[in-house]
Amino acid sequence: KDIHKIFGGFIKGNIILSLVTGLITYIILILMGLFTQPFTYALSVSIVAGITYVIPYLGIAISGVLGGVLAYMQSGSWGYALTVFLIVIIVNNVIDQFMRPKIMGDVLHMSPIFIIFAAFAGAEVMGILGMIIGIPIAAMIMAILTYVYNRFLADDEQGEDKIPPGIDTVVSTTALTASTPVTSTGAQADTGKKEA
Repeated sequence: KDIHKIFGGFIKGNIILSLVTGLITYIILILMGLFTQPFTYALSVSIVAGITYVIPYLGIAISGVLGGVLAYMQSGSWGYALTVFLIVIIVNNVIDQFMRPKIMGDVLHMSPIFIIFAAFAGAEVMGILGMIIGIPIAAMIMAILTYVYNRFLADDEQGEDKIPPGIDTVVSTTALTASTPVTSTGAQADTGKKEA
């Protein structure tokens, strides 16, 4: 059940990040058109940027180069093409550095620092593929370790400190039983003397 939640949260997080990337890219490209020539392919480039966001490095290269090429084809200006290219690249990097850890941490119920560490560890071990699957794999390992601890180790640690239920009652009853006959014998002896 936890594994399904992890994969579901990972997919949900990537969908949110893709939508945010596409939306912010589109808004900035439209705003750019207020100061320079309007970018005709703003919507198309933004959609590509959102879809390819989930592919580390390669996705940002595809959307950035596509935006630059289309901008140059439209305006014939290298400066205009470079501006579009940089907008796409910067938006992707800002979302990757600041929003991705927070959003992934929220959907996976984990610390943003853990998300960053998992992504870097995955990249070190498996490169680009590791950056994609490193976060869900790390989350699965954490979930398994948590389950094992709660299922076995936590119960054992609590069991060592537990006093068997009713032990105080048993001790009190035993002590009371041991002292009762002496009192009763003394009472019977006093009663016998009075009758005599």
